[in-house]
Amino acid sequence: MKILYHHRIASKDGQYVHVEEIINALRELGHEVVIVSPSIMKNSEFGSDGGIIAKLKQKIPGAVYEILEFSYSIVAFVKLWWNVSKHRPDFIYERYNLYMPAGIWIKKIYRIPLLLEVNAPIFNERMKYNGISIPKLAKWSEIYTWSNAENLLPVTHVLAKYILKQGIPPERITIIPNGINGRQFSDIPDKSIAKKRLGLEKKVVLGFTGFIRDWHGLEKVVELLASAYDGKPRHLLIVGDGPGRMSIQQRAEELGVQDAVTITGIIPRNRILEYIAAFDVALQPDVVDYASPLK
Repeated sequence: MKILYHHRIASKDGQYVHVEEIINALRELGHEVVIVSPSIMKNSEFGSDGGIIAKLKQKIPGAVYEILEFSYSIVAFVKLWWNVSKHRPDFIYERYNLYMPAGIWIKKIYRIPLLLEVNAPIFNERMKYNGISIPKLAKWSEIYTWSNAENLLPVTHVLAKYILKQGIPPERITIIPNGINGRQFSDIPDKSIAKKRLGLEKKVVLGFTGFIRDWHGLEKVVELLASAYDGKPRHLLIVGDGPGRMSIQQRAEELGVQDAVTITGIIPRNRILEYIAAFDVALQPDVVDYASPLK
């Protein structure tokens, strides 16, 4: 089958890994995949936060940014229109985002099915963590998109229940939990060798991997290291980088456990096993109930 894969991700983080793996899996199954996405991502390095888009979000009023977000639907519509006209796909596979009805508009014009992958109830998530300046428009865009997709693909049962409460019929919901590419994680290095390479021999290694966000709760682990300090050689190894890094380092210094915390920065995906192999305990300190974490 010919599939048009559409997303609005500008940053190259865990979301990007998820998108890339799904596209690769579809192609391995013999499908032809045409990708429609923001051009800014194609020129970004792995670990990028979206560049100018992220900076713009910080500097302009929330309502202005949200209008710009919605306006991007016009750009996306033109891209989708051109690609659907050229490639004539069998269906559109879209990663859901707020203020993004363009895929539904194309679906209605061309009478082409649209499958919508839903990784979070983004309206609720943004209201809680960032705030939304135009809630009526945001909520409308979410319900409009969900209501008009042929099938919704949430990543957890909890998220599926939330979608049901918004009035989406159960027969149009299919749960697709996140997974891993087993081939990439089949040859795990020896733990003692991994610890020695990192200078963590004879230490109990508490490990976390991913892009560091404030909501991951890693400060709690730093505080636990300090409060439970009894001379035992515990060490927190954070494999990754992100906007939450500075606050973790500051908290570790405040509590005097900075020598027991290592943050590696961005690690190439093909080397991630060298670090995970050193973990004695892998951590997911905090997570929302609807998530299927990419950890």
